[in-house]
Amino acid sequence: MQVDGLTKSFGDLVLFRKISFGVAEGQRIGLIAKNGTGKTTLLNIIAGKEGYDEGSIVFRRDLRVGYLEQDPHYPEELTVLEACFYHGNSTVELIKEYESCMETEGNPGLEDLLARMEHEKAWIMNGRRNKSFRS
Repeated sequence: MQVDGLTKSFGDLVLFRKISFGVAEGQRIGLIAKNGTGKTTLLNIIAGKEGYDEGSIVFRRDLRVGYLEQDPHYPEELTVLEACFYHGNSTVELIKEYESCMETEGNPGLEDLLARMEHEKAWIMNGRRNKSFRS
């Protein structure tokens, strides 16, 4: 992922101006700054949940971005598993569809679903999810 010249302001308050950075495959980064300096706003922008004033963000090689919000809100009636699928991206939605298909007698549409999961590389995420639930 490459961020170039990103600027974000709220009225007269410029949160950040022309920041640039890149994140290479396999690289892990941390954001360290004082409260109110734009860390959460930057993550919201990268995740596509918030706009920005100028600059560009380029995602390379099927990169998918997601993060757990600082204060996520879920309907109280959801189970933990349902909450995991609540705001899912396309891969999470496929896994949700797969779980539903497997619980339905005759597994209707399974062949098409498996092809879509293969195309989205959903098995990688599904395997990680299953390991974490078994631990």
